[in-house]
Amino acid sequence: MSIRIALAGPAIPLRGNRPAGLARVKPKEPAGEAVAAALRLAAARLQEIAPSARDGEVRGVHKVRVLCRRLRSELRAFRDLVERDWRERLEAELKWLGNALGDVRDLDVLKQHLQAAAAGAEEEDRVDLTEPLQPLFAWLDQRREGATKAMRQALASERFARLTAALQEAIDAPPLRKRARKPCRRVLPPLADATWRRLRKDARALRRRSPDERFHDVRKRAKRARYTAECVAPTLKRSAEKRAKVFIRSIKSVQDVLGEHQDMTIAVAEVRDFLARHPNDPELARAGDALLGRLHRSADAARGTFLEMWPTLDRPKRPRWMKASKS
Repeated sequence: MSIRIALAGPAIPLRGNRPAGLARVKPKEPAGEAVAAALRLAAARLQEIAPSARDGEVRGVHKVRVLCRRLRSELRAFRDLVERDWRERLEAELKWLGNALGDVRDLDVLKQHLQAAAAGAEEEDRVDLTEPLQPLFAWLDQRREGATKAMRQALASERFARLTAALQEAIDAPPLRKRARKPCRRVLPPLADATWRRLRKDARALRRRSPDERFHDVRKRAKRARYTAECVAPTLKRSAEKRAKVFIRSIKSVQDVLGEHQDMTIAVAEVRDFLARHPNDPELARAGDALLGRLHRSADAARGTFLEMWPTLDRPKRPRWMKASKS
């Protein structure tokens, strides 16, 4: 079965099979094939994992949120290939859905980090702070209950139903622009190059004492570069695809380290907010201050790890697989 996209000009045939992963598209095929493959995969995954997210399962919530972020990033990368109004509307709805699930996921991650820090996993933190910090963990549990209720309402809403319908409709007739008729080998590698150059520029400017926001911005750049590369890789020749996968693994390592830094930064802010709500509890204050010290050390360690690893990833020239090919 094939799907045909109505354009101003000849239609572009698209395969209709729903992939288990991002479908491989040949370098000579139209770039619109890659757009359609990304949409098919997103729709299939959303249909598969939404029920577990609706039940409040941690992995399901995480997967739906990642799906929203990934597809938004892909749509931004494909912005010259699809109609702008359609793209912006879909991005807005994906952002809404990601935010609807965001509080639940953020609270799960926050509690996990705080429990690990409170338990004193590091050698210099041998004192277990779990017991005196029970009010903090109870506060997080209470917030998660409210966030879970709001999330379930969002997933059961008409707005969510319209979003899933819009995705399915886009699979049947993606709103492509004329540029999408051009071969993947010419159109897609430069998209990866653009996200890499933006990441490289911002990452080179980071210093150990750069503001937290700068590190977070580089993390977002790394995520976009990775997602774009993952979209482009299945459209390359086999040898180029292998090089792209090496790049993807390297960027993921950057993303993971900066993710750890961002998690610690958020945790510090949340603990400070909680302690400010309980100014008359000396035991809680002492435990909270000790916890903050551990979180700061973890954040500093993540900064140091990134600054050590980045020079090994930085390259003065763009990777060969990111160059447009005419052959």
